[in-house]
Amino acid sequence: MTNVGSLSLRFKSVRLLGFQTLVAILLIAVSVASYGQDLPIVADKAKISARAETQEDQWLPRPWIPRPYLSGYFSLANASYSPLSVSLVGGLTIENRRLFIMADAGGDNAKKDTSKSGHSIYLKALVFPRFPRRWYFGGGVMWGKYEGSDYSKQSGHPVFGGGKDYFGHRLSMRAQALYVLPGNDHSNALQGPEFTVWLPSPATKNHLFMVIKEGIYEYHQSAFPGNPGTGHRGVMNTFDTGIFVRF
Repeated sequence: MTNVGSLSLRFKSVRLLGFQTLVAILLIAVSVASYGQDLPIVADKAKISARAETQEDQWLPRPWIPRPYLSGYFSLANASYSPLSVSLVGGLTIENRRLFIMADAGGDNAKKDTSKSGHSIYLKALVFPRFPRRWYFGGGVMWGKYEGSDYSKQSGHPVFGGGKDYFGHRLSMRAQALYVLPGNDHSNALQGPEFTVWLPSPATKNHLFMVIKEGIYEYHQSAFPGNPGTGHRGVMNTFDTGIFVRF
């Protein structure tokens, strides 16, 4: 890539990252504003605490039975992929006081800029033991495969991290941070953090949730015989927002 092309790509990446960050800030601001409106001006702290504890106690019935779910997202991305795509995911989850387990399969229609074609499929399995103060920590594995008209690639990535459930007067949420390791991705060695927010918290009995996810990944140029690609590195940023429906 020439210096001009590199600068152009970096400018587009920064501009897209700025737009995604702005959207995330607006969504969080709306959520905080809604939370503030739910609280009375002069609040009875005991009543608020009791309601929060009651909400936290609303775990799903039959907590060890896997519950199916479907989710759909609009995704923004850079790094030579189409800037806007749609993804669909389906899977099973277990929510109880001891464990949070999630396993799913999905796909998206993100196309490569070079060939104007392609799609991806992926699998994920995560297990998180729960700890005091509503924290959970653990990890799992992700596998993905890209299929295009010019080439295809696949890789598996170990994942580790954790999160926390928050319960307020009328609002609950879950915040989660994961780190994706390179694994066996010998082509690009993609790795980086993922941040996800659910509104309300999936620890409650609700069936419908809003999900916001931000991913920031470091990678190197695709490797091929005679050139490992490690001399050219970049950053891929993704921003997903959508609906999570649990049955």
